[in-house]
Amino acid sequence: MSVRSTLASSFALVALGACVYTPPAPPPPQQTIVAQAPANVPGVPGVPSGTAQGKLSTTAANVTLALGAERVMNDVLRDQTGLAPTSGVLWLSSNAAIVTVNPLTGQARGVAPGTAVLTASLQSAPSVQTQVTITVNASGKAAQIRIEPANPELAIGEGVKLVAKVQLADGTISSNVDWTSSDNTVAVVNGTTGEVNALKVGTVTIKGAYSQDPSQFSVSSVTVVKTHAASPTPTPAPTATPAPAATGTPTPAPTASATATPTPSPTATPSPTPKPTATP
Repeated sequence: MSVRSTLASSFALVALGACVYTPPAPPPPQQTIVAQAPANVPGVPGVPSGTAQGKLSTTAANVTLALGAERVMNDVLRDQTGLAPTSGVLWLSSNAAIVTVNPLTGQARGVAPGTAVLTASLQSAPSVQTQVTITVNASGKAAQIRIEPANPELAIGEGVKLVAKVQLADGTISSNVDWTSSDNTVAVVNGTTGEVNALKVGTVTIKGAYSQDPSQFSVSSVTVVKTHAASPTPTPAPTATPAPAATGTPTPAPTASATATPTPSPTATPSPTPKPTATP
């Protein structure tokens, strides 16, 4: 075989192989996908307001509560827009014996001295979260508990709502009171709201105890009567009759004194002139 034939055959095989074998294309570059919460969709549950980028931060990493005090923790959160989310956030306490928190509203309450960590996360993206450390001070001891009205009177079937104001030692005002009745046959009370309902005639003591320290309490004495006594009609005060004015006795005008008649002076009788005696 000639050299020309050999070269022609070699080129033919190379051309044939080029048609049969195609090297694989290089793999596309990998892309990093960051999970984000969905944009705000009005009316869709679980989508927080304004959390288009799925970001949560806090304006206060450490918060102090007095014993028995409460605070809505959503007000320390900020989303991507810089606003506090109004929904779509779940709260969790690391120690509910110290701080309890409503998982949906973020209402936190100090129940015992100590420290607990509250974690807030997006319902739609649980990995997006932030934390707040809560310190509960023991200075929340109640200094005064006042119940109003103090001693109401009710007729059978009537009701009244008792309101308690607990002034703590640090000046904080709390309304965390548990209510009990000394005799549920006379009057019953709702342990949470303080609503009292009168059942039969008698007197009952309603106690309002501070929830965080039941040894601190105040009472209201409730009297139950069959019917309220009618208020007596007030007797009008007699009208005083004015006394007649005293009539003064007129003083008679003084009588003019009579003019004295002057007594005429006696007229002196002239003595006779003696006649001269003739001389002889």
